[in-house]
Amino acid sequence: DKFENELQAYEGHNKGYENTNEWFNSVYDDYSFGGSAELDYRINDAQTLKFAYFQKHDHHKSIDDGEADVKMESITRSLGLEHSWKITDKLKWVVGLSYDMNDIEKAEYRDGNTIGNWPNTDSDIFSPQTALYYDISDDTTIYGVIAKRSNLPSLSSRYSNDFGEDAPNPDLDAEIATTYELGVEHKIGYDHLIKTSVFKVITDDYIATVDVNPADYPSFC
Repeated sequence: DKFENELQAYEGHNKGYENTNEWFNSVYDDYSFGGSAELDYRINDAQTLKFAYFQKHDHHKSIDDGEADVKMESITRSLGLEHSWKITDKLKWVVGLSYDMNDIEKAEYRDGNTIGNWPNTDSDIFSPQTALYYDISDDTTIYGVIAKRSNLPSLSSRYSNDFGEDAPNPDLDAEIATTYELGVEHKIGYDHLIKTSVFKVITDDYIATVDVNPADYPSFC
């Protein structure tokens, strides 16, 4: 995935820009690449083991006229393991666990005419889940799920100062959401499915914007 973007900012209110002074150009050159793989192993007629691996590389480059480029790079990895057990003809139990990692390879910032480096703060977290499925009939299934999901902080949420509006937070922790869900699925023919559920989500370390004193961050605000 590749993203190139240029923002041109001007002083004044003339929409034609004929009599305005150019303020600055902001050019981004970003790209990501990665891949994923999944392996299923059938233990027996009732049990299946699944293994999954995901990896993505993110690269960000900020280009300003006449100044050195600012570069940021990170690698996100995820290892997943899931065991599915059909206990009876009607009851199935699924247990899963993933280990998610976000490694900062490079995080630069501009301070006047110099380029500085943020500490390479990495984050990792385990995300377990369990689910029970019970077939009321051949077409209708009820289920219950308890799962913990993580939202690893992105390069933008860690380091962006949003044109002087934000103060970066390199040590930002992962956001964790614990979900409790009860639902029912009903098949209609061979090609339609109705699904409804009720759920509750409890979020810890919620990633949000908070107000700070700009004077404490003179290089960024």
